[in-house]
Amino acid sequence: MTPAASGVKREASGVARYCNVAIPHTRLPELTYEFEPEGFPELAPGACVQVRLRGKKAKGLVLEVLARSPVPKTLPVEKLVEPKLVSGELLRLLRWVGAYYFGRMGEVLGLALPRGICGYGLRRTKPAKAPGSELTPASSVPRPVVSDLHSSSFIFHPSFSVTVHTAPGSRDDIVAGFVAAALERGSVIVLLPEFEAGRMADALRSRLGIEPVLYHGDRKASERKSIWRKLRSSEYRLVLGVRSAVFAPVPDLAGLVVLDEHDKVFKEERHPRFNARDVAIARARLADCPVLLCDPTPSAETWLNLRTGQYQMAQSPNLKSQGESTKSEGESAKSEVESAKSQGESDKFQGERTKSKEESPESQVESPKSDFAISPFHSVISAALPDTLVVDMRKHRGELLAPVLVNELKEAGAAGESSVLYINRRGLSRYVACGDCGSPLSCPDCAVSLVLFSGGDLCCRYCGKASAAPETCPACGGPDFRLKAPGIEMAAREVTRLLPDAKVVTVLNESVPRSSFFVPRSSAEPGTVIVGTRALFGVPWPERVRVVAALSVDDDLCLPDFRARERTFQVLSELSRRAAAQGATLVLQTRRPDDPAVQYAAAGDVARFLDQELKLREELEFPPYRRLVLIELSARRGPGVAKHGEMLCRRLGRVQGVEAMGPVPVRGRADTVQVLVKVARNLRLDRIVTLRQLESDGVRARVDVDPLETV
Repeated sequence: MTPAASGVKREASGVARYCNVAIPHTRLPELTYEFEPEGFPELAPGACVQVRLRGKKAKGLVLEVLARSPVPKTLPVEKLVEPKLVSGELLRLLRWVGAYYFGRMGEVLGLALPRGICGYGLRRTKPAKAPGSELTPASSVPRPVVSDLHSSSFIFHPSFSVTVHTAPGSRDDIVAGFVAAALERGSVIVLLPEFEAGRMADALRSRLGIEPVLYHGDRKASERKSIWRKLRSSEYRLVLGVRSAVFAPVPDLAGLVVLDEHDKVFKEERHPRFNARDVAIARARLADCPVLLCDPTPSAETWLNLRTGQYQMAQSPNLKSQGESTKSEGESAKSEVESAKSQGESDKFQGERTKSKEESPESQVESPKSDFAISPFHSVISAALPDTLVVDMRKHRGELLAPVLVNELKEAGAAGESSVLYINRRGLSRYVACGDCGSPLSCPDCAVSLVLFSGGDLCCRYCGKASAAPETCPACGGPDFRLKAPGIEMAAREVTRLLPDAKVVTVLNESVPRSSFFVPRSSAEPGTVIVGTRALFGVPWPERVRVVAALSVDDDLCLPDFRARERTFQVLSELSRRAAAQGATLVLQTRRPDDPAVQYAAAGDVARFLDQELKLREELEFPPYRRLVLIELSARRGPGVAKHGEMLCRRLGRVQGVEAMGPVPVRGRADTVQVLVKVARNLRLDRIVTLRQLESDGVRARVDVDPLETV
């Protein structure tokens, strides 16, 4: 038996070399194997090899080739299965994802490679063709003429850049123009929410004459493997998907598009929990190609990059800006929030319909003076606003549906038209709010809503501070505290009680198949009232909708999350756009009608809301001005993991630019705590602490970098 076969490391003789190999779909670290260059002349990073793992044959991907082994004993590489399986560019991206998101490379490859790819070669097989669904390879279709597909104001930059488009009305034309220009140079990846895939595929098909290929996790394993092979060989050059499509093995990437970039659908639920939008930008930087972000309500992170010049705004004929009203940065202006504090202004606003920007009282109020330079996109206003009613529910205590909304629903039913009611709670909403002013009790340090635990104590989910509820409201001095608990079932029952003749249909996330979002056919009957959570945004609405309503805006607004106001604004803006498209009346029920999220959403003013939100984030040192990392520590013994969390907080707290909050017990899990880490923007936590260090002493760590959900 040779020394290599016995697992004993050879002496450095210049003959044997070593390679680090990752085994896909495992949590194992990189493993080092030995090989002879003469026997494996094509073995290089990105190759698929066969090795021995625990006495059995296994397939893995070569990550790097080494002159010396970092471990004393190694086993030999048994077989080179596929040279150059993964390109150098894609491999660098995968290694970046593993490092930045604290992921083992086996886990990263498990998300990026379809099962069966590594080790099975790249056989050219003909996929089964369903009748009428034959895919047309992009290489067999004449390349489109770019000038025929986009407006003259659209400029395609072939090198790396990030362009943001915010006008929903011209999105399809802008995307088609970008894709057409990129296809002249190579392949294109389009990331989008799943429910948008069919519509966008139709739009690109009609404009470009090319059949986009859909690549996502819901496809069968055999289909994913077949598509993966064809993408790698450039047989398909236009790919649509949600998250895993960002790792599509196209060899000549020329552009990426991300639709609705703020959507949390791009955040991977499995480990490592990458954000496909951010990975797309990282991949574009590696490939030196442009990125187009299309979102009528961009995230705060994207808005800050726009404001600081890191990203650029796409110019479109349909982009409406209010540049004339903000010609000089030195013009003094009162905040809309300040102007709405007086009861007179608040009463003027409540229940008032706003047909257009010019008629809207809140749109006439200037935003606070900003530190940002005025630019052409200073105040992006929605092109069309619906007839809007903002109802102050402090005047309708104990009622889930205000009388004005009930009347609107009755009129819609009498006219044979449908209504859509949004409420984002399926069960109990455990925050405590003042019944007089609507303000939730919040943490004085973190400025997020406190959570009510079963014992009656209030606790901050960020820093862990617990306290008893005060006797009076810190904001207005009122003694009337109440636990908010409206849910979708309660809303449906209330609609049935008030409108006994109406047909009520509920839409929950669980009732919507992932592969084909739909509303039951009966829900499209005239006069139907559809009540649903955010799943409403992933289903087709009836053709005739007269009323669109948010039943409890506060359920989104008062969540214990620093992004609560931003998410509320995005939801209300989406409801506004859909109501405008249907010609419907928008009704917003809230106990906080003077909140910026409500006022700016009603006015359709994206820029002023985001400018103000950035000011608050900067004061509180939250993203995008800091990086957040959520670390969940678990062990079999609860006290042991709590001590480990305390040690971790002390260690990280000694690093300049790092603040660790916690450990905070995870409700319902006695053996689990979480630590929330704030990191300066110029630092990366993976360069301060390793996953192995986090998991010392038998503790298991789940790390979420840049989390979208922090509770």
